[in-house]
Amino acid sequence: MAPTPTAHEAAARIRALHTTARMFAQLIEAQIMEALWVIRRELPVDADFYAFVESQTPIDRRRARLMVETWAVARRRRELRELAQRQPSEALSLMQSAIDAGVQLADATDRQVAELLSRPPRQRNRAIRELIASHQSKEKVVVAAAPQAAEQETTAVEPVVQQTNRRFAGFLEALQAIESELADLLLTAEMVLGSGNPMPEAGRERLLSLAAIATDHIERINHLALSCRLPSQTPPSE
Repeated sequence: MAPTPTAHEAAARIRALHTTARMFAQLIEAQIMEALWVIRRELPVDADFYAFVESQTPIDRRRARLMVETWAVARRRRELRELAQRQPSEALSLMQSAIDAGVQLADATDRQVAELLSRPPRQRNRAIRELIASHQSKEKVVVAAAPQAAEQETTAVEPVVQQTNRRFAGFLEALQAIESELADLLLTAEMVLGSGNPMPEAGRERLLSLAAIATDHIERINHLALSCRLPSQTPPSE
């Protein structure tokens, strides 16, 4: 007996509902990762975090740890963030593979993360092994340079240089905190502005103005960083 048009219509409805359900499930999983990251930020002690999550949510500590680590790296790596929002299960699988291999994706560069994500899932283990090799080679360079660094540290440092170094360290710490806040704002923007909801015209103009000002500040800092003299460089002769 041939399927009737009504049967085909019902099957099409099932496919549409199944696709919608998967989209909602992925969106929910991404939001769960973000929420767990917020809890982790509020409860930085492992025992407190795991006890709270297991008592207040249906998520066990192993998956909570994986979700938090995935979201923490995704906040700083655009490619992984997009994957976590689009296919959270695949992002979690990638993070688990890296953890199993002893690789910290948080220490990987944008190029390395992009290379991982560009490969099919079955080929990512090889890319992760290459990351391990690159990290090991860097560690050897650091170990080899340690005696020379120790010898240089014995040289007396002028007070002015020490003061400059302290101010520079404070500047870096403050900039890192701002960057972390901007990463949070970016996630919020992607969820709010990327949802297709209408935005008040006045609010949009204010948003564009603030974004332009913030971009100008960052570009000026970047220009100063590029134009500054490194310690190994000699100052220009007058």
